[in-house]
Amino acid sequence: VGYMGPRGEPGDKGEIVKKMYENEKRLQDGEHSVDLLAHDFEKNYNMFVFPVHWQFGQLDQHPADKYLSHSELAPLRAPLVPMEHCTTRFFQECDADNDKYIALEEWAMCFGIKEEDIDGNLLI
Repeated sequence: VGYMGPRGEPGDKGEIVKKMYENEKRLQDGEHSVDLLAHDFEKNYNMFVFPVHWQFGQLDQHPADKYLSHSELAPLRAPLVPMEHCTTRFFQECDADNDKYIALEEWAMCFGIKEEDIDGNLLI
């Protein structure tokens, strides 16, 4: 079985990657309204599910326990130091149960992933 598209149809990975690149490039330049960004997210929602899981899996290394600790988040936070006032609040709000760890479910929901699309089997 080859690559399956976001709706379960046979897909071409090259076309999917090209579309993601074009969407990212289009959104990089200039100011965009929240409505435009929200519309783009909804329109391309299926393309965000795996990258959100992938990033969590890349950060969840020591230990790989499906929880992100403060030290596991450090590589993500370091380049964002100039925006620390935003990132600190973001990570605090992601920690819904205030246990000082961000679980996969909390991480995915912070990025707008629906509960039914959160799947530990997508972690690599």
